[in-house]
Amino acid sequence: MDAGTDYFPPDAGTRDGPDGVANAGGSREAKPMAANANPSFEVVTVKPTVVRDILNKGFGMRGRRFTVTNESVADMITLAFGLHVQQMAGLPPWALSEKFDVEGTADGEGEPSLDQWKLMLRKMLADRFQLSFHMEKRELLVYALTVAKGGPKMTRSANQDGLAGLGLRGLGSVVGRSANIGNFRNFMQGYVMDRPVVDQTGIEGRYDFTLDWTPDEFQFSTQGVKAPPPPENAQHPTLYTAIQQQMGLKLEAVKAPADVMVVDRLEKPSEN
Repeated sequence: MDAGTDYFPPDAGTRDGPDGVANAGGSREAKPMAANANPSFEVVTVKPTVVRDILNKGFGMRGRRFTVTNESVADMITLAFGLHVQQMAGLPPWALSEKFDVEGTADGEGEPSLDQWKLMLRKMLADRFQLSFHMEKRELLVYALTVAKGGPKMTRSANQDGLAGLGLRGLGSVVGRSANIGNFRNFMQGYVMDRPVVDQTGIEGRYDFTLDWTPDEFQFSTQGVKAPPPPENAQHPTLYTAIQQQMGLKLEAVKAPADVMVVDRLEKPSEN
C-alpha cells in the first residue's frame, strides 16, 4: 500500500485503533522515512492485555509511534503479512485466544510508511515471539472480488495521492475515502469475512464509497463479534447484493490456490 490508511474496529467511531489496521494515519506534515530504509523498533514493550474490550482494540500508527491494543498474535500476523487466519497453519491455540498490548518507537529518521511498519512488526514477531515459518501454496475456499456487470459504481476520489481512510460506522456499514481496491480488500479480509479475499478486479486508482448491508452470522467472526440474526424487515440487503448495487463489485466463494504460512516455531513473548 502506497500511503497510510485509517481503519476503525466495529462501533469504535474515529479513535486510533485490519490491510486490517485500526489506524495507520500519521501526521500529514511529518517528513516520510526514506523509501529504502530498513527500520526496526528502537524501543518496544509487549504485555498481556489486562482488560479485554471489543471497543478498545486495534493497531495505531502515529508519527514514529506504533501501538497494538488487545490483539492476538494471529491478528498481528494478519497485519504484518496480509494474511487471513485461514491462511495460517500450525498456530498454537494461545496465538488465537490470548491478547497482547504492544508499544514501539521506530528507529532512524522520518515517519515510516505502512509497508515499513509492517516490516518492523515482522521483525518484532520474530524477536519477541520467536516466529519462524515457511510458505506453501494450498487450494483454499476464498472470496473472489470481481467487477459486476455494468461496471464499478464508486466515485473516483479527487484526492489520488493523500492518506486513504476506511472505517466501520457499525456492523454492516463501511465508509471509504480516497481508498483503493487493495485497501478495501485488506479491510474486508481483516475485519469482515470468514475466508481470504482475492482481488480480481483490475481496478486502479482511489475512490470514495459507502457500503451498507445486513451482516450474517459468518461475518465479523474473526473479531470476536457475533452479528445478530437478520430481521425479517432488514433495512439493507445482504453483503453480496449490497456490494453489487452500491459499489458495482461482486464477492463470490470459489476455490483457488492461496499462500499459506506454516508456522514452524512460535513462543509466548519474552519479558520486557
